[in-house]
Amino acid sequence: MESAVVFNIFDGLIAVLLLGFIILETIADRQQMSFQTKKYSLLKEGKSLKDLPEPYNLGFNTQGLWGRSRHPNYFFEQAIWIVLYLFTISAGVVSYIFFNWTLVGAMVLILLFMGSSLFSENISLSKYPMYKDYIHKVSKYVPLRRYNKIK
Repeated sequence: MESAVVFNIFDGLIAVLLLGFIILETIADRQQMSFQTKKYSLLKEGKSLKDLPEPYNLGFNTQGLWGRSRHPNYFFEQAIWIVLYLFTISAGVVSYIFFNWTLVGAMVLILLFMGSSLFSENISLSKYPMYKDYIHKVSKYVPLRRYNKIK
């Protein structure tokens, strides 16, 4: 008969991280949806992109989490999968110390997000002249430096 693994401090910490990452991903998604909805409603009024008020005239979101990361939603989604992997380690579902088959799923999703972000950035670079400046000032994933537009 197998013994049950007891919920421990690591499980609690992992659970808090998971909840935090879910909340932050939701915030990033809502910020992007709000920005894009407002931008397109302004464009439907017949205005051109350059005639829109700041920050909509850039064409891409630089507000909130998007001012610190070019893909905060991807970052937090990837973090969620890594944390889920950590749950399997904490639960003792391991073949070796820090490896088990659930790592494969997390790594595949991370690769998928890396490809998606490269694809979307190439589109943004072709559409928005200031996106190149944004790339040089803001981290791709990890929310670090704050974006400041060149005046």
